[in-house]
Amino acid sequence: MLKYLNIRPVLLWDLNLNLISEETNRSIIIERVINLGNPSEWTQLVNYYGIETIKKEIIHAGDLYPKTLAFIETYLNIHKSDLRCYTKKQSNQAHWNL
Repeated sequence: MLKYLNIRPVLLWDLNLNLISEETNRSIIIERVINLGNPSEWTQLVNYYGIETIKKEIIHAGDLYPKTLAFIETYLNIHKSDLRCYTKKQSNQAHWNL
């Protein structure tokens, strides 16, 4: 159960909310808040983990939205080519790029 972060449960829809914690599930919490969170949740994330921890975790994130990539490049000063989700090749290529 999250003790220190007040994050909407819908962001962690696929996890058992009674079993997660800020430390053991740090990477998924950071990834979900950066992709789908609101400004209040982002502020909580920065206050709890700190920018350096967020940077370390986000580099290894599996999936980030294009708008999130732009935010990361601008705010966290991380080039998208340094992110795992940007450099790994999609195994099932889409027919259209919408």
